[in-house]
Amino acid sequence: MKKQHKHKYLGTFLAINGKLIRTDELRDYCYKCISLLRYNEEFDTNFCAKCNEWRDSASNDMNSEKECRQRPQKPFDE
Repeated sequence: MKKQHKHKYLGTFLAINGKLIRTDELRDYCYKCISLLRYNEEFDTNFCAKCNEWRDSASNDMNSEKECRQRPQKPFDE
């Protein structure tokens, strides 16, 4: 008789689309489609490639406001 291994997971997870995401890692995922967010170095912001939308709002920092005014409406041209 073969011994079956049981996996034990501790913590709170979101189970969606066949994967487990720790709740403390949800900030790294798009709230609309649950895809992993990407980082745009030029504009210092996160975006969802699948939704083609920026995920970070403008901050109160002067440099960030200037960068947000210059960034395109969407991360990718359609």
